[in-house]
Amino acid sequence: MLEQERRLRLLEQLDRLSELVAGVRHTARDEADPADQGRIGSNRTAAPFFWNARKQLELGIGIFEALGGPELPSCRDLATGSAMQFLSQVVGGATSAFEELNRTVQAIGRDAA
Repeated sequence: MLEQERRLRLLEQLDRLSELVAGVRHTARDEADPADQGRIGSNRTAAPFFWNARKQLELGIGIFEALGGPELPSCRDLATGSAMQFLSQVVGGATSAFEELNRTVQAIGRDAA
């Protein structure tokens, strides 16, 4: 029963991570300047919300790993990797992160069977 509870907690945290990845992408879109090739935090803002969204994702990854989950390199790169100055970088990173989360959910589900 303990292992089943652990898997459930991991799956719940993966769900939370998907929300956080979506939040990073959404915030980047809101803060991107279409007049400046989609640069995030161009002249009009220092992109504080984008930075906060990435830090929240980093925290969520830490919780997932503390629960015994595997490393999530694509998610971590979205959270702490390059500066991601352009919306296109964030969209690509978020897509990779979503794919990684999906593979991880499937792996945890297979382990339960």
